Amino acid sequence: MISTVKSYLAVRRAAGFELTNTEYLLRSFARWAAQRGETHIRTESAIAWASQTASVAQRDARLKTTCRFARYLRAEDNRHELPPANHFGYHKSRRVPHIYSAVEIRRLLNAAAQLGPADSLQPHTYTTLIGLLAVTGLRISEALALQFSDVTPQGLLIHKTKFRKTRLVPLHETAVAALNRYLTRRREHCGGERVFIAEDARPLRYRDVYSTFQKLTKAAKVSGSCGRRPRWHELRHTFAVRALEASPKGRQQVGQHLLALATYMGHVNIDATYWYLEATPELLRDIARAGRSLHSGRTAMTAIAPYIEAFLREHLGHHRGASRHTCDSYAYSFQLLFEFAARRFQVVPSALKLEQLDAELIGAFLKDLEERRRNSPDTRNTRLAAIRSFFRFLEHREPAALEQIRRVLAIPFKKTNTRLVPYLAQDQVQALLDAPDPATRAGIRDRAMLHLAVCNGLRVSELTGLCTTDITLSSMTIRVQGKGRRERVLPLWKATATALRAWLAVRGTVAVPELFVNARGQSMSRWGVAYVLRRHAQRARRRCPSLLKKRVSPHVLRHTCAMAVLQSTHDIRKVSLWLGHSNLATTEVYTRADPTEKLEAIEAIVPPHLRKGSFKPPDRLVALLKAKS
Repeated sequence: MISTVKSYLAVRRAAGFELTNTEYLLRSFARWAAQRGETHIRTESAIAWASQTASVAQRDARLKTTCRFARYLRAEDNRHELPPANHFGYHKSRRVPHIYSAVEIRRLLNAAAQLGPADSLQPHTYTTLIGLLAVTGLRISEALALQFSDVTPQGLLIHKTKFRKTRLVPLHETAVAALNRYLTRRREHCGGERVFIAEDARPLRYRDVYSTFQKLTKAAKVSGSCGRRPRWHELRHTFAVRALEASPKGRQQVGQHLLALATYMGHVNIDATYWYLEATPELLRDIARAGRSLHSGRTAMTAIAPYIEAFLREHLGHHRGASRHTCDSYAYSFQLLFEFAARRFQVVPSALKLEQLDAELIGAFLKDLEERRRNSPDTRNTRLAAIRSFFRFLEHREPAALEQIRRVLAIPFKKTNTRLVPYLAQDQVQALLDAPDPATRAGIRDRAMLHLAVCNGLRVSELTGLCTTDITLSSMTIRVQGKGRRERVLPLWKATATALRAWLAVRGTVAVPELFVNARGQSMSRWGVAYVLRRHAQRARRRCPSLLKKRVSPHVLRHTCAMAVLQSTHDIRKVSLWLGHSNLATTEVYTRADPTEKLEAIEAIVPPHLRKGSFKPPDRLVALLKAKS
């Protein structure tokens, strides 16, 4: 199992993960499993190995690491079992931070100034370090990694940060003056690139800094909350809480201040910054007063139109870089929502207010989709995903509506049935490909389009977005811009390349760069592709009656290609690469629809035999038969 651990770590590290702790845990598990003579992951063994630690949090971390490893191996070998990730029922909770008062920080600085030996750099190092963390909210690891080149006139350039995010931290002029005084003394002491160093001129290590800080808190008589020791990291919490308490008045100003604080502190998610509201009672009281005045009708309600416009035009398109198809889908979802809300409140959609879009209205809208419009649970979940994305966007803009936003975000997705993927058999595919008339220009185009859809498994958006520059007939390959902006290069079958050459010969010069164009010389739309496919499917059903029971759509052709690749290679990873999936779990759906895998399993298993016996008729039955004869 050690070799599989190495390959797993190599794949994950190629994606940019460090996995230092993961490597230690998986190697430990592999050695433990080898001692038990196991070559595959077993649920019982994984739970037993994880239970060796005393802490529930450590047990949960061990088991979850093993589950991720098992999920990776199970994609190639079903003999690996997948342990339940929530077996220990552990839920991580944040400890209440200790918020340092100004007096306590002053005591810490005074204690750091008393550090020895005399005339050494150590008291200046810790005094500057404590002050810098208190006024910037840096993580201790970020401060210890600072180099001279990171101190710029614009502020501190933070490189080695959490999740490898680089950011610029501006400094107040008083902090700049104090840092410059320390840097002058630091350069006189010795060379090196690190800003904070130990007495032996080596970079400060965290364990040394940790032990020194415990001495300083004891000397300064600083005790933590709930009987716990105060930590370096709580200087970061203190900075965030003081910054929120000093934020400007007003809902919009507080929201902008909170967003700026999240960027300043290098948070990946705004939720990490909202957590500080729990430790800021003054700001929570302001929000509570705003909520009470809202329900009493004394506060003007917030128009929804400016926010939805900013979300669709700026946030989705520019900030997140969402595709045109995603933007269109989200816009249509909100069109349905606003039409429903306008009917309920008897107003025009432009007059809707943010406060009216509460969890009760969203729930009624989702119910209306399924009952009145007859939408499937999958479509209902798609509309809910768009709504939740918009309300997560509102968290940045309207912190006073946080309770309303949280209630909407708590609406769960509906569980859906996982059906087998539909696909076409070989004779059905051949009948469909033979349906277009090769004697007409439209027939040549349709033959090339259907060949690409079937043989390369393209999504309809990939098919309509394919440009002439993406085709390389000399090497018989195409370059596909896939979902999530993932590019992939696919080889062409000879028949597909022949069909493409025939289409390029009659395509002519048009104004658009797309490969497939309609009769007006414009690029094909997804509805145009569906219309062409539906027309040829009707013609193919006359030659192949089995198609009468099949629903033929562009995505069914993609499923058909996936099943053909799977049945030819028996390798789910090659299917995933061919289709451009970002996760193997998405490709596993095809293994359930492939009967050859089940047939191989049946042939490999020896079924139990029935016990032989003899039938003895009862006396009444024998007498009845004799009487009838």
